[in-house]
Amino acid sequence: MIPADALEKHEVRLGKTTLDFWTRKASHADAGVLQQVFVQQDYHFEQWAQGQLVRRLYDSVRAGGVTPLILDAGANIGASAAWFRALFPEARIVAVEPAPDNVELLRLNCTGPNVTIVEGAVGAEDGTMHLVDPGRGEWAYRVEAEGGRPVAVHSIAALLERAGSAFPLVCKLDIEGGEADLFATNTEWVDRFALIAIELHDWLLPFKGTSRRFLQTIAALDFEVINRGENLFCFNSSFFE
Repeated sequence: MIPADALEKHEVRLGKTTLDFWTRKASHADAGVLQQVFVQQDYHFEQWAQGQLVRRLYDSVRAGGVTPLILDAGANIGASAAWFRALFPEARIVAVEPAPDNVELLRLNCTGPNVTIVEGAVGAEDGTMHLVDPGRGEWAYRVEAEGGRPVAVHSIAALLERAGSAFPLVCKLDIEGGEADLFATNTEWVDRFALIAIELHDWLLPFKGTSRRFLQTIAALDFEVINRGENLFCFNSSFFE
């Protein structure tokens, strides 16, 4: 458990909402997450025509009495989940994070009945992998086939099944190279989301081909792709044509 005196509280303004957000005082990674999500606004996408259509789709889904779903894989300490919750307050958010210390802050930062926190990782199939700390800070933990603490792995198809009738609106993926496994097989779920926001990690794992299977998957479908900061925003044209 993180000691109370090791935590720092920030007031974060998101639209008309002000929320308390907790970080670790000594964490460069936590400070970086605050900067990226709340200052640089890395997940802001409504400046594009495609992003405005996602907003209209959200409104339409809600008007039809259906709950939109935001899947946040690699949720870290909850900044991206908080961002999306402010943007889509009636959505159900499923936040998936494998590192226990990050999950502790995630639970502190993202309370509420519309947020489900899953301690684990995402992968092509349900199973078990291992949490590895490469020494780059708390935002750089990754899961590998062996070598660290066992971590439950959940396929996105299984997470969607558990979400029931919720409408898959946004899938955010920042999984530190885990995209190589996630897109290895069982990728039918991709076409069910209106928007996929993903950070690729070839820069982190040079010549490991971590982005290859994602690029093959998305190229075979009808998506439009826009880059902003570290993320690719992939808009599913089939929802908007």
